[in-house]
Amino acid sequence: MLQTLTGFFYPCIHIGINTLLLRHTETAFMGRVGGIMGPMFMGFMVIGMSAAGRPSLKSGI
Repeated sequence: MLQTLTGFFYPCIHIGINTLLLRHTETAFMGRVGGIMGPMFMGFMVIGMSAAGRPSLKSGI
């Protein structure tokens, strides 16, 4: 249950991060910053969903 909820919020966070990226990054660095943010976002998504899964297993949700 908690993994599902966090899965719905991650796209919202990703949209916000990309908006900030577009507003505050120079054009010359856009690809470099975007290239590091994508894998980093995916890695943190896995970590976050794993962390949310642990309490849901203990609580029986």
